[in-house]
Amino acid sequence: MEEKNKNKNNSSIVVLVCLLVAVAVCCGFLIMKQLNKKKTPKTLFTNGIENLFKTSKSEKEVETINSKFSLSFNVESALLEQEILDLINKLTLDGKLAVDIKNSIASIDFSADYDKDNLLDTKAYVKDNSVYMYLNNIYDKWIKADMEDSSKQTLLPEFTINNIEVSPEEVNTIADGLKNAFEKALKDSYFTKEKNDDLTNVTLTITKDNILDIVTDTLNNLKDNSEFKEVAKKVIGVDTEYFIDELLKSVKEVTSNDLKDLSDIKISLYLNNKNETKKLTVDTLIEEQPLKLEVEFADNNSFVVSIYMTGIKFASISVENTIKDDNTRTEVKLSVTGMLDATLNIDSTTKYNEKVDSVDVSNSINANELTETDTNTIMEKIMNNKGIQKIITALENVMPQDELEYDY
Repeated sequence: MEEKNKNKNNSSIVVLVCLLVAVAVCCGFLIMKQLNKKKTPKTLFTNGIENLFKTSKSEKEVETINSKFSLSFNVESALLEQEILDLINKLTLDGKLAVDIKNSIASIDFSADYDKDNLLDTKAYVKDNSVYMYLNNIYDKWIKADMEDSSKQTLLPEFTINNIEVSPEEVNTIADGLKNAFEKALKDSYFTKEKNDDLTNVTLTITKDNILDIVTDTLNNLKDNSEFKEVAKKVIGVDTEYFIDELLKSVKEVTSNDLKDLSDIKISLYLNNKNETKKLTVDTLIEEQPLKLEVEFADNNSFVVSIYMTGIKFASISVENTIKDDNTRTEVKLSVTGMLDATLNIDSTTKYNEKVDSVDVSNSINANELTETDTNTIMEKIMNNKGIQKIITALENVMPQDELEYDY
């Protein structure tokens, strides 16, 4: 009897194990299917773009910003006269910025030197819907100017589209609406994927055979986005759905003959195993000549943009950031083959949520109250500045005398 029960228990265990194995196999199959679905060329491409433009958000709200910065230049060119190069290379800029976002207060100290002599040394201060300007060694009072619409005065970002004031949130609604509508319009068949060394190359190809479908589907997707239509109506000033319908009518009138000379546009992302974009390229033909835009990405938001024409590099611009604690050194290099090499160095220090000191502007005069004598005195001191005189002399060496006129 015990042997029978023992065999029965063993059989039950075997059945249970088989069921567990079957469930595990089914789950594994479903998981692998889902993972493969997520790794379609289109999904890899769109995720790569998302990661490329994704910005990190601070864990706590930023209330104040304190920043110092300095700029210097180094330009070389066989096509420009040395005097012109000196005008640029001998120029340095320094500044200090403090912003209290919550209380709408801002101050900036800005100075410019030419050949180690001061060109401009000024302070600006924004408070209580007014802007104050102080010109060191030029005028001994703050010059006050009231803002036109004080009820809307703010230090938060503002945008104007088609002469309509648009909030950052509304700009994001428009941008996200366009991006999502275009992304949804792209079919899997438009994408290809291949392994290239340690990177995965995912390519979107836009051709004369699919471009009208992409445009049509994008417009129809926008019609289904009520939030986008509401903001767009505010910007364009007409009913968005009517506007989109008119565009759709125009698209329907385009024939294949109209597109016969359209060259393929290939947009490729080169992704590492973390789905980070290490390179982006755009290839097409312009009048049968190959044109290529290439962007290579490194760490710390550093990148190089190059333009190739018929396989030869025509121009490039690189941005390299070196970050240590609150200090950032940015080197921007522009090169046009055989024509120009320019470097801009930016050193900056930025700190958040530190106290922004108030500025005493009690010694001020309204800009409308400046007399003609005040204005002439200010202009005369500016023109007699040693640095300004050096620049004038340099300009006189490279420009016709009759083009240099000074009225003060």
